[in-house]
Amino acid sequence: MESFCLGTLGNVAAIFLLTRPQIRMTFFNQLLTVLATWDLIYIVTMMLDAIEKLSPDLETIPDYTVVFPVLLYPMNNITMTGSIFTTVGVTLERFLATHKPVYYNNVIKDVSGHTKRLVQYSLTILILSVLFNVPKFLEAEVVRSDEDPDLVWVVATEFRTDPLYNILYHCWAQRVILGLLPFTLVSFMNVKIYLAITRLRRKNEKQEVCLCVILVTIVLTFFVCNLPRLLLNVHETFNLETITRCGFTLLGKFKFLLP
Repeated sequence: MESFCLGTLGNVAAIFLLTRPQIRMTFFNQLLTVLATWDLIYIVTMMLDAIEKLSPDLETIPDYTVVFPVLLYPMNNITMTGSIFTTVGVTLERFLATHKPVYYNNVIKDVSGHTKRLVQYSLTILILSVLFNVPKFLEAEVVRSDEDPDLVWVVATEFRTDPLYNILYHCWAQRVILGLLPFTLVSFMNVKIYLAITRLRRKNEKQEVCLCVILVTIVLTFFVCNLPRLLLNVHETFNLETITRCGFTLLGKFKFLLP
């Protein structure tokens, strides 16, 4: 829970600082604000889920259970996808700044166009994140006990437990779209950016160097936070049959069918 609180406070502080009038003028800082917003929403959805799972003494909350499969669970995945795509977008922005300086400077000089570019970035990422996670709305459903109306389950649907769906979407689509592809793109661009830092230091361009260092720090955090997820996805690929055979398990007051 401490990590959730630190993450929430960190992202709130980042949004507060990045939206100050003297800081928010640069497009890079505006993109960082979008990234911090995605991360903040993701942490909140994770916190809501964790509170219920880690509090077995709390009574079952039917409203929470109903909301989980149609909102909380899909929103958690959408925000994670948005955060990953935005990290790639922020990296691309710095890559263009260091390797296409003439084009980038011509674009960035038009301060009035920053809002339009930011909206284009944000809407594109939002639409792609929602579209990629549409199947998440079909993976879980609510089941009520006939004997005890207060007993509510969230169970996996037949769609979620379908072997073909698991192989194509969970094992391959998620691994490539949310793992290998962004990791490869971010790694490639950061190597180029790191090489550019050396060149910029020789030219004494301190501001660009500072922005590049900030980006490298963000990317390293991105790798550290997402590597466990990628490894778990690989584990699921090689243990899909065993995972599919799993039955019900009790987590707190809720029962989930682990596919």
